[in-house]
Amino acid sequence: MEPTPDPHALGAFLRAAGAQVDPQQCGLPTTDSPRRVPNSPAAPTTALYTDFSDLAPAWSVN
Repeated sequence: MEPTPDPHALGAFLRAAGAQVDPQQCGLPTTDSPRRVPNSPAAPTTALYTDFSDLAPAWSVN
C-alpha cells in the first residue's frame, strides 16, 4: 500500500525555496509585505486550468 502524500508538502517546498531567493537577485524591489499573485491571472502563465464550469454537471448529485 502506498503512503498518502502530504497535502501540504508542495506548499512547504515552495515556501522554503522562496525563502532562499532575495527579490533583488531577480531584479525586484524589496518590500516588507509578502508578494502574492491572485490565482486566476497567474494560472494561464503556469498552464493551470481555471474554468471548471464545464465540469459542474459531472459533480452534481442526483
